Amino acid sequence: MRKLLFSQLILALFVAAGSAWPGGVQGAVAALFGGAVAMTNTALLAWRAARMARRPTDTPHRDLRQMYFAALERFAIVAMLLAAGLGALHLEPGPLLAAFIAGQLLHMFSSLKSGFSTHVE
Repeated sequence: MRKLLFSQLILALFVAAGSAWPGGVQGAVAALFGGAVAMTNTALLAWRAARMARRPTDTPHRDLRQMYFAALERFAIVAMLLAAGLGALHLEPGPLLAAFIAGQLLHMFSSLKSGFSTHVE
C-alpha cells in the first residue's frame, strides 16, 4: 500500500502541474486536494485491512459486517471531503475531480495487477 500511496502522490503532483498551466495556483491546489482525497481513501482501506488481519477470525458474518462498515465509512468520508472541497472551500471542480478520478483509477489498476491482495506492505 505504501507504493500505491506514493504512486498516487506522484500522480496528483503531475495532475496539479498540468492544472496549474491553464488554471493557475487555484487549479493546482484543487488537484492536490483531489489527490489527497484519493490517498485518504487508500489509507483508510489499508488501515482497515491491517486491523482485520491482526485480529483472529471469529465468524465470517462478523468479518463481512466489518467489510461493509469499512466500505460505508470510506464512501462517507470521500463524499464529505469532496463536498468540502467543492462547497466550503470553493475549489475548481475540474482539477479536483480529475486528480481524484486519476488516483482512484490508479488504485483500481494496481488492484487488478496485484490480484486484489489485502497484504499491507
